[in-house]
Amino acid sequence: MSVPAPQAAFAAWWEERCRIYLRRCFGGVEAEVRPQVVRLLFPPTAEPTLPEQALPLAFLHLRLLAGEELGLVLKRMERLARLFGAAGERPKVGTLYLLLTALTSTQGRLSSLLRGQTAFFSLLLRRVAGLLDRGVGETAIRRELTEAWDIRAEEAAAATLEGARGVWRRSQDARLGLLPLPFELEAWLAENDLAEAAEGARRMFSAARDQPHLAPLAARLAAAQALRGAIEGEDDPARRAAWAQVREAIVGSLAGGLDGLTPWEAEALRPTPPLLSGLLAWASRLRLLEGGETPTAHPGRERLPDWLREFLQAGGRGEGGIVSAGRFAVGGDTYLVVGLEATASPDVASVALLPPAGGEEAGRLDLRVRFGTGEERAFRYDLADGRDLLAALHLAEQPDVRLDLIIRGEDGPWRFGASVYLVPRAEDRAAWLRHLMEHLHERLGGEEERIKLEILRGVQRREGA
Repeated sequence: MSVPAPQAAFAAWWEERCRIYLRRCFGGVEAEVRPQVVRLLFPPTAEPTLPEQALPLAFLHLRLLAGEELGLVLKRMERLARLFGAAGERPKVGTLYLLLTALTSTQGRLSSLLRGQTAFFSLLLRRVAGLLDRGVGETAIRRELTEAWDIRAEEAAAATLEGARGVWRRSQDARLGLLPLPFELEAWLAENDLAEAAEGARRMFSAARDQPHLAPLAARLAAAQALRGAIEGEDDPARRAAWAQVREAIVGSLAGGLDGLTPWEAEALRPTPPLLSGLLAWASRLRLLEGGETPTAHPGRERLPDWLREFLQAGGRGEGGIVSAGRFAVGGDTYLVVGLEATASPDVASVALLPPAGGEEAGRLDLRVRFGTGEERAFRYDLADGRDLLAALHLAEQPDVRLDLIIRGEDGPWRFGASVYLVPRAEDRAAWLRHLMEHLHERLGGEEERIKLEILRGVQRREGA
């Protein structure tokens, strides 16, 4: 009996999504580090699948970027080795340092704590769903969550189990949880002159449209969104009521498909303006803003890039012990650096993002942060400059912002202090995107080719400066 297409697509998706994650976060070192971790954690005769290999890597990614000491992470690796039945070779700190360097100091790639978190919980849900499928009891699963994965809070363990049950239910269903509709959706949209509106809404889900197992879900989400707009603009009460019933049927058919989505899938289903996704895809193909580097995120490390030392040494002495603060681009992503005096208050390491400031009338946007000492800093994006505009577009999709605290010791040399990963609130991310879209439409007419030309001019100007 052949496997239904959506289920086969779901299984294949896991492999491809792991490849994307490993390539994006570990770069070229992935081919070296993954076999080392597999050898340390799995028995010699084991043949773990790529998702099974990626799960412990994502867990280590999460722990290392959270700033845990290498010795503690080594103990976690030993517990994972017992879980997977390894032969007994003890993990070495060199392997962890190689991992940390690959994650935090790969040329043209900015590290992300949230990418590690998203990967880990997606892959953990897959593993727990597999345990449920094999009949492993809840008590044993909870023990693994606590002892191997350090998920101790009852609320977190319950949420993991519930999410895994949703993944399992979807994987057992030929339609991955989508209920059949009493009508053919595309034909109904065409008959009611809504096909064009639905296609426009579908373009908001470009990431999901390229993934076969998510495309049907994205198509129904887009249809529901298009119908909502059509209902609001319809004057005929009878037609409005009929369309509302159809929309209710579509929304009702989605419940099983949305239940048990992994974080990776939810990320792919997040609506994105077509103009934004188109511009970012174009910039990626041309490899614009692809350079940049960051130091290995290890406390006390003195081997900093030359450009970073020069930037830090150019600063003076500021209030609160902050010597300098700057914004840079690494692989197009925003990277923040703050230089501190050794005498700075420990509270300065408590950093939070504030709502963006600026606005269309000023032709700029400010990324703002507040330190635990109460001091605020703003990092400006000049939207009239093509390079800054591209960086601001990247930031609209960037999962989190890495901010490095570099400390000047009393003996003079600068040393790495810590990395803080700042996650924008949903409403702040929406405000940033709204300002950007207003600028693109009101100042540049929303014309993609014109915007590309402005970006290219700005990039070339900076490179020629």
